[in-house]
Amino acid sequence: MDLWQMVLTDHANIVELCREVLRATGGGPNDRAGLFEELDVELERHFRAEERAIHPALARDDRTRSYLTELGQERQEIRRRMDELAGRPDVNGRDWAQDFKQLAGMISHAFTLEEGGVMTLARTIIEPHELDTMRIAYEREKIASIEARRWHMPQAMMPSRYGASTGMVFGILAGVAAVGTAALLWSQTRQRASSNRPLRPIRRRRAGASPATCARGAGAGSRGPSAAPSWPRSGPIRPTGRCASCSRCRAPTGPS
Repeated sequence: MDLWQMVLTDHANIVELCREVLRATGGGPNDRAGLFEELDVELERHFRAEERAIHPALARDDRTRSYLTELGQERQEIRRRMDELAGRPDVNGRDWAQDFKQLAGMISHAFTLEEGGVMTLARTIIEPHELDTMRIAYEREKIASIEARRWHMPQAMMPSRYGASTGMVFGILAGVAAVGTAALLWSQTRQRASSNRPLRPIRRRRAGASPATCARGAGAGSRGPSAAPSWPRSGPIRPTGRCASCSRCRAPTGPS
């Protein structure tokens, strides 16, 4: 189905929905108020899809620009009357039905003007490759409108409007949010465990003790720093060269 067939199908569906509103009664599953609300949604969805996907290309040509001006004025009046009827409490009354009948005739006239005027010229103006791009954009706008109503979000935030799958994108976002939440909980649990751990006392060095330990003193074992060497002291004491300030590193030369 090409772009213009899609537009004609939408026109036929909206005109038929207008007839259903007039035939509806006040009770039952298909009451007049519910059908009028459905018509309001479908009409606005069709208008926005055309205005965003089709009208920018038609506004570039002088032959179709004049049609767009007249079409825009009629759509503005249609939207105003739809809002007025939506706010009236006598939806099942005769006066309401008479006013809606006039509105339905205005909608049908706007579609006839579009089909016989701007669409006829557009078939000769727009290139086939551009027409296919417009068809994709028109279809995406309608899908995004349906999903925005389902998710109660703005239509501009729907991924389907930009060619992405809404379910897949929302699934990825949900997965990322779950991973982030799990990481945050893990971090908070680790911080609480660290805060509950008892503090270790800091070891203080005795006053006058040297921070470095020489090799001979470290290997002294149980003798301690005051233990005497195993041979008798005789002769001069020579330094070992290990430590110039530690008396334990100065050993006697021993007997010759």
